[in-house]
Amino acid sequence: MKKITLNLVAAITLLLFLASGKTITACNATFTHTNACAGDTVWFFAADQYAIYTWDFGDNTSQTNINHDTTTFHVYNTPGTYTVMLFVNVGAEWDYSTQIITIGTNCFNADFTTTCGGSNYMYFTSVSPGAISQTWDFGEPSSGVNNTSTLPNPYHLYAAAGNYSVKLVASNGITSDSSIQTVVVPASCIGATFYSGNFANCYEDSTVFNVSYTGTITTYNWNFGDPGSGANNTSSLSNPKHLFSAPGFFIVTLIISNGVDTQTILYCLRVVECNCYPGDCNGDGRVDQDDIFPLGMFYGDHGLQRMGATNNFVSQPGPDWANWTDFMYLTAMKNKKIADCNGDSTINSTDLAVVMANYGMSHTTHNNVSGMPEATSADPTLYIQLPSSGNAGTYTAPIYLGTAAHPCTYLYGYSFTLNYDPAFIVPGSVSIDLTNNWLGNNTNELMLTKDNFAAGKIDAAVVRYDKTQIASGFGQIGTVTFTLNSSLGTLHTSFSSSAKALSTTMFGSTMSSNMEIFRPINLVGGDMFVNWSGVGSLADDNSILVFPNPATDVVNVEWNTTEVSEIKLTNTLGQVVYINAGHLTNSVKISTAEFAKGIYTLSCKTKDGVVVKKINVVH
Repeated sequence: MKKITLNLVAAITLLLFLASGKTITACNATFTHTNACAGDTVWFFAADQYAIYTWDFGDNTSQTNINHDTTTFHVYNTPGTYTVMLFVNVGAEWDYSTQIITIGTNCFNADFTTTCGGSNYMYFTSVSPGAISQTWDFGEPSSGVNNTSTLPNPYHLYAAAGNYSVKLVASNGITSDSSIQTVVVPASCIGATFYSGNFANCYEDSTVFNVSYTGTITTYNWNFGDPGSGANNTSSLSNPKHLFSAPGFFIVTLIISNGVDTQTILYCLRVVECNCYPGDCNGDGRVDQDDIFPLGMFYGDHGLQRMGATNNFVSQPGPDWANWTDFMYLTAMKNKKIADCNGDSTINSTDLAVVMANYGMSHTTHNNVSGMPEATSADPTLYIQLPSSGNAGTYTAPIYLGTAAHPCTYLYGYSFTLNYDPAFIVPGSVSIDLTNNWLGNNTNELMLTKDNFAAGKIDAAVVRYDKTQIASGFGQIGTVTFTLNSSLGTLHTSFSSSAKALSTTMFGSTMSSNMEIFRPINLVGGDMFVNWSGVGSLADDNSILVFPNPATDVVNVEWNTTEVSEIKLTNTLGQVVYINAGHLTNSVKISTAEFAKGIYTLSCKTKDGVVVKKINVVH
């Protein structure tokens, strides 16, 4: 018979993404779980086996609501629905997913699944919700003491192929339940399991495929999904190696046979650029504020010099730093040589200058699908305090991270993008000062800021480089300075969802490993009402008449006792739909026939100030 197995559910997901033209997420936060009643154990299983994990079980009454294991469990003491979140982190990539689970009051039962292991071996897995113990009878009394087991997931070697009646008795400590199934032990079966390991697959180097096989395999047929490699795209070896022709995602196909059974296995493989692109310190494909993090994490580390190194943003090969500890992030490991931007054999502040020189450059598609983990009200907040209103001029506003009630714990660095509306800002006037922050001081920090006025955003990042985190803190982390022009309306600011609070270990204030953990934070922007230059708002002034209001096709503006030098009409988005700064006498007629229905703001600039009135356009 012919069977098709998908190794890693991501294989099908990848094919769908490739067909849709969307960007692929490098790591996968999908997870499954068992069901249980209140007081029973619920098991959670992460799909991605090579990542750093943070589980939030959504159980605020529990002291063990957070966990960091690949496979973990939690006991819910109260029936109800719970929102469970898994956040995974692989190097510079992250992903998270949430599921709502229901904890019932009557859900205990015995059940199990079986898998053929070849050579008459059968593997058994208990899927009995709420069970704390199990007893197996494999239906082969002739096997003696080996016919029973109390393990949750045992295996049994049968003497011959055939049908066997297998019984599982599960107990939750109070009551028992049993499941009896007829298990077919085939004369032969085959299988294959990929072991990709933690190290990055570099397209400049050969990828070795380590596979564990079940049963007796007679033929192996590989297709590496890399037509650019020509005749080398196939192999008949059991554990081959392949030199990929380019970085990217590949669907590797393995067809195995024992002369009777045939099985097809699909494997989703990511091949990355392992050469140095000066400035891309974290190897995520582009140069941005997050590239400051590896510099702080591995500051002062030494390795081999990159001969012929330049600061040009091109692929530059260089010798790997030899020791296994010279890999970043522990998972999906990338050699530290890529953080040595200038190739002088040392990671330090001189590499930050290369980041700034190549800022915004990219060489591969960056992961923009994933988001940071969803924050709760108990997590710290990143926020800005703008003045409520102001005229044209220069202002400085503080930016904060954390509060006394909800501080930020185990902080080693942070990065964020502050978005603003350039229509209200004088070009080149936006800057962020990070020197006044509670994370550290100028003697133990690296800092980065980069304004992009055309896009209306400014990037900022800070990281310590002394291998010591702040166990808990809150307060001001910087200030933003900007100059308002003479526009009238509301200046909106916000933080991009890519903002990060960096930790370098699961627990404890001292960096103990090559971990890069991003902790959940809330993001709160701010608004500021902007008046005209040098004058205040005279919203209650009655010297200017506006009629009819509501208006249909036309609205009249009249005055007698004041001087009007400019009239402006803006919509609710702050967009100017009408302006008149010409020769104004005592009245103006504004056609509103082409305006969309809604509320508009009329602003009349006088020698005494700005008169603001609301106009309702109704067709």
